Amino acid sequence: MSKRKMVDNLEGGAKMSKRKMLFIPILLLVVGLVGISGALVQEASGQGVEPPVGTPQPDLPSSSDAVTAQAVNPDELSLVSRPLPQARGTPGVPVAGPACLAAAIPQETPLATQSPPLTCFESLEQAKAAVPADRTILGILYQHAPPGGRSLVIYGANCNNQGVPDLRDYNFNDITSSLDNSCPTVTLYFDINYGGPQQSYPNGRTNYVGDGMNDQASSVMFKP
Repeated sequence: MSKRKMVDNLEGGAKMSKRKMLFIPILLLVVGLVGISGALVQEASGQGVEPPVGTPQPDLPSSSDAVTAQAVNPDELSLVSRPLPQARGTPGVPVAGPACLAAAIPQETPLATQSPPLTCFESLEQAKAAVPADRTILGILYQHAPPGGRSLVIYGANCNNQGVPDLRDYNFNDITSSLDNSCPTVTLYFDINYGGPQQSYPNGRTNYVGDGMNDQASSVMFKP
């Protein structure tokens, strides 16, 4: 190889090395700018930078946890499990129960020394059907309000001051909460033999006898 060619090769290699040395810093600068741009984009989008592997993460409630917490809210459960208020009167479910018969007697009749025989049936309809043909149903007393539970079917000749002076004879003392009345007026009394405080009711059904008379009647009178 001639001296001239050797010199040319050396100069070419030097130029190539110089170009490589210039290219490397430019490449590093470009990579750095790209990394910074990516970080800025992540921060702007709210994603943030992923923490290093193994870094403990705080326990955050998931959507399923939130739904479960709402489903077992104690207040809501208490509203669901809380019983609905019952009708006024003697507590209990207002459904038909056993029914007994009671024969009304005129007001001036003295109290009997012995209790009359007690005749009862499984249903109210059976008791009504057992009323003697020459008598009429004056009214019905009910244990619950609205009418339900045990009942007492009172029958008599007419509505001319006919009544039951002692409801204890029929196991119906201090029980009445509602009533049916076939006469113009019916009066409930606190005490036996038509004594003590009293309250009257018109013809028809009374779904509740009132707070003052509820579970207090000991005698009853049907009036014209």
